[in-house]
Amino acid sequence: MHRSLVDTWGRLPAVTLPLPTPSRDTLGNLATAGRDMTGTFRALDGARWSHWGAARDGARVTLRRRQIAMGLALVALIALAVLFSPHELAVVAIAFVTTAYLGAGTYKVWLLLRGERALTAAHAATPAPLADDELPLYTALVPLHHEGRLLPLLIEQLAALEYPEDKLEVLLLVEADDEETRRSLDDCILPPHMRPVTVPPGQPRTKPRALNVGLSRARGALIVVYDAEDRPELDQLRKAAAAFHALPRRVVCLQARLNFYNMRQSTLARLFTADYVQWYYMLLPGMVRGARPFVPLGGTSNHFRVEALRRLGGWDPYNVTEDCDLGVRITRAGLHVDALDSTTWEEAVPHAGAWLRQRSRWVKGYIQTYLVHMRHPVRLWRDVGLRGFFDFQSLVGGSSLLLLVNPLMWVLLLVYVLAHGTARDIAIESLFPPPLYYASLLSFAAGNFLFFYTGLYVCVRHDFDDLTKYALLAPFYWLLMSIGAWAGVVSLVRDPHYWAKTEHGVSLGFTDRGQKFTTANGRHSTSATAVTSPFAPPAALPLPLNVSRLGETRVRPLVGTQSLSVVLPAYNEEALIESTIHDVIARLSEWELEFEVVVVNDGSSDRTGEILDALAASDSRIRPITHSVNRGYGAALVTGFASAANDLVFFMDSDGQFEISELASFLPLMGRYDAVWGYRIDRKDTWMRRLNAWGWKQLVRLFLGASVRDVDCAFKLFRAEFFRAHRLECGGAMINAELLYKLRRDGNAIVEVGVRHFERKAGRATGARPAVIARALKELVVYTWRWRVAGHRQLMSAQRA
Repeated sequence: MHRSLVDTWGRLPAVTLPLPTPSRDTLGNLATAGRDMTGTFRALDGARWSHWGAARDGARVTLRRRQIAMGLALVALIALAVLFSPHELAVVAIAFVTTAYLGAGTYKVWLLLRGERALTAAHAATPAPLADDELPLYTALVPLHHEGRLLPLLIEQLAALEYPEDKLEVLLLVEADDEETRRSLDDCILPPHMRPVTVPPGQPRTKPRALNVGLSRARGALIVVYDAEDRPELDQLRKAAAAFHALPRRVVCLQARLNFYNMRQSTLARLFTADYVQWYYMLLPGMVRGARPFVPLGGTSNHFRVEALRRLGGWDPYNVTEDCDLGVRITRAGLHVDALDSTTWEEAVPHAGAWLRQRSRWVKGYIQTYLVHMRHPVRLWRDVGLRGFFDFQSLVGGSSLLLLVNPLMWVLLLVYVLAHGTARDIAIESLFPPPLYYASLLSFAAGNFLFFYTGLYVCVRHDFDDLTKYALLAPFYWLLMSIGAWAGVVSLVRDPHYWAKTEHGVSLGFTDRGQKFTTANGRHSTSATAVTSPFAPPAALPLPLNVSRLGETRVRPLVGTQSLSVVLPAYNEEALIESTIHDVIARLSEWELEFEVVVVNDGSSDRTGEILDALAASDSRIRPITHSVNRGYGAALVTGFASAANDLVFFMDSDGQFEISELASFLPLMGRYDAVWGYRIDRKDTWMRRLNAWGWKQLVRLFLGASVRDVDCAFKLFRAEFFRAHRLECGGAMINAELLYKLRRDGNAIVEVGVRHFERKAGRATGARPAVIARALKELVVYTWRWRVAGHRQLMSAQRA
């Protein structure tokens, strides 16, 4: 073993498992293992787990005597201050809270910036996959408690994991008196690499206690924890094994991203998803960067090196957020946590009552963890370093404190507003001397804007644009979080080790065709359906699940009998235009389709025109059209549409950010729809452009009453008859909104299909220029008014007739 790893582990008390772990000579016998190994471990006593490993110095005792004495002394000091200097005490308390708010906002921005840099670097640091014979034995621990309804789905999901069965064992941890789950197990046929393990009777009845039992049975070199409702990406274990192989030995834990498959089940589920996206997609990558990072782990999809986990003492069975506690102990041992580029899809709690119970347990566990590790603050500082100590105070202690304080500050603000001009108003103002007043004003104005803005930014950054509108409901979500926090404090006082279990399976009757899952190749899609031919009869072609419908469908002639015009607008694209056209010609030629390529050179000042003339001279299917001056993106498209001579009209940009091969899934759909509207998957634009696009989509929806996932995606297919029947008016970036409005206004059927988006290889995008944005906004206002007036006049004329 690596010398430094031994040294760091030596800083923790030696931990011995109650029972020995089988040697590696027995690893090949997994396929013949029985359904239950209880007989092999009859010496196991449930009570022994109450004093093993992390439980020795964990949350079994919430407060030690010295902590109680210090708490009583602090209460006495506050009582004296209330008696003799209540005003000064209130000012100090408000100053402390204001500083905490400002610190929390600054810290969050810092983590987001670190997370952005980490995401950029991660694309170039993906470890190479391991061959099957190089993969280590993997153990998956799945604690179950009253999960009879979900068990068949769980077994199906775990059986689908892309990992060799002879190197995988799945331990289903079932409480001894859980008859519901046992009956469901009896009805299931388990694969050879899965087996139930009985968790013996004993206290406390918690998930971490069951995990410790599973840890004693685990035969793998690596271990992962999944919950009953989890749907991990199928290649997650392979990714984790490759990452552990490539990373230093001091990295003993990998945390996968978590997200929800029922995010659209309720408004609360959407807000919960936005919260998770911010935490796991941006803050987690920011947390793991640095020399001695502290990461409060999530409760599932944590991957560990088994040997290190045993030396750390497993999980604290008395801590109701055993994952957060384990994250602290990993950091204290000088070991590291890293992020795993893989997603596990969970079930969001969609109803307020169950959500509050879950949140109360989380805050309760955070407070437990804080009290445990702050028994010796100086020792904690030495163990984790300055940054780790600050991270711990901010993420564990500070987050809990602010949730508890928020309602008090809101009430103070409300009283101040309602009591304006009264004696109570003057009394509140006296609590804010000028420096504190301006700091509080900054905290309130800038802080709230910051939290709103970062919520929008993260959702747009990670292609969850449909969640951004719920950012306006964030204050209600914060209120629920504070209610849950106070419920957690009450539970901590009444019953410190009570586990408020989250009910699973509440989304079993919920279906969501628009749901996005991240597949192994990083694309967002619910469908792996392959279109073998772009001319398959529409009646025989199943509609992909990542396709959303707008309008009624109707039967159309087969696409194979029709011809295609491809419109490519180009402005100063000399570096990419030739390769783009070659790709289009090569792919469409394979499909034996009658086609033409209409390239509109919109007044380019580089060699774009020369290249187009040379290409047209060698291939008659290429028709260049030149604007003498730059007239704008919309004007270029309008010229191309008017020049198209074939039955179908398709357009995409010339900048190489799309692949023409994606058109294969569009063409068959024209048998049932009037237009196929692309939307970008994993959009490879700057966050500012993505944020601008989100704002533009909201404006289009507000002004025109029309909405799609991605208004300006430059990958669309239409029937040519639409352009012959409509006069297009917009010359700028408003053109896509005009197409959408007029399609919807006239009752045309539209279908949306996701397409891959690639980074621009050369040249420079012009869509974010202030002049382009100003022109689009002007056109939106002018043409919206014009179209509304025209529509009103038509309606009045029809009524008079």
